[in-house]
Amino acid sequence: MSLKILICGDVNGQFDSLLKRVNAVNKKNGPFDMLFCVGEFFGPNKESNEQIINGIVKMPISTYILGSCCPSTSQFYPKDGVEFFANLTYLGKRGILNTTGGLQVAYLSGVEGTQGLPYQFNQKDVNELLKSVKASTGYLGLDLLLTSMWPAGVPVHVTSNFKVLDKLSKKDIEGSCILSQLAAGLKPRYHFAGMGTHYERTPYRNHRVLQEVAQHVTRFIGLAPVINPEKDKWLYAFSITPMRKLSRAQITAQPDNTTEFPYMEILARMILEY
Repeated sequence: MSLKILICGDVNGQFDSLLKRVNAVNKKNGPFDMLFCVGEFFGPNKESNEQIINGIVKMPISTYILGSCCPSTSQFYPKDGVEFFANLTYLGKRGILNTTGGLQVAYLSGVEGTQGLPYQFNQKDVNELLKSVKASTGYLGLDLLLTSMWPAGVPVHVTSNFKVLDKLSKKDIEGSCILSQLAAGLKPRYHFAGMGTHYERTPYRNHRVLQEVAQHVTRFIGLAPVINPEKDKWLYAFSITPMRKLSRAQITAQPDNTTEFPYMEILARMILEY
């Protein structure tokens, strides 16, 4: 059975706009099973943040948020994941969530950094998440990967829609090489990220044709912040059947527009550097 999911970009404390849009979409096309928020959830207004945390303002569906991306909002996130109130759960800095519907969701909050600050992640965090791959015999992948930052090298091998690619180059979005490493290892069917602009990449393969056993494709989707001057898309709705409930033929189906794996050069460079 498929699940109906909503994903939104950086909320930045724009809770009224978020609630209005989610309520409208849920009424028209729902009911949705859950909402995941990537990027920064809280904003500069302490009172508004606390109203959400304390359940004075309620989320209409089960909502899961990532952690802080900057110093100013770190105070609103506890050290570990917690259910703030009914329908609002802070996932924590990193981990893998297994939902009651069978969905497997990996997540990594914050921005890459080396100072060990609450809103930063580093190679150690990535290695911890990749332990699940190394510990699992016959690991195939998981359903969703949620990150605040983009991985580096997302547009590599994309040759269509030059207008969108030009827009991305002008945005100068900072990507993380260790997030590319994470995406390569976890092999998510969907990878969502905030902290940038709206961009839906054509699917990419997780195997080399004629050299490796066929695997599923990954779809990377970057989402814009709630209320942005370009009016870019910040809420994404889709249906997904959990990977564990699909046949191998269904899992490995390759859309016509599938590209090669984009992170090969980055991974090769990282191996040389280490």
